[in-house]
Amino acid sequence: MGVEVEDTFAEAFPMWVSRVLITAESERWALNAARAATGFAVSIIMSPAEAGIERTVPPGETPDGRPGALIHIYHNTGFGLKDQLIRRVGQCILTC
Repeated sequence: MGVEVEDTFAEAFPMWVSRVLITAESERWALNAARAATGFAVSIIMSPAEAGIERTVPPGETPDGRPGALIHIYHNTGFGLKDQLIRRVGQCILTC
């Protein structure tokens, strides 16, 4: 409704991705861990990965019945993705 679509340039890169479900005692803690794990990852250009929060997940949709958050972590190589998963899960999620 009245939205003009401007024909501009877009760019895409081949990437490896991992979708991670974080669950916690509360939605607040799940989001704290998700924010920590996706920090410093707005773009694969000049940062170690690209990552973001997809959405929160209600307890009825998680395997352990706790609130959760879904995150994505992207890298342009499989080895780089594995490295970032180990670092971000180990240093950001587990410690949270």
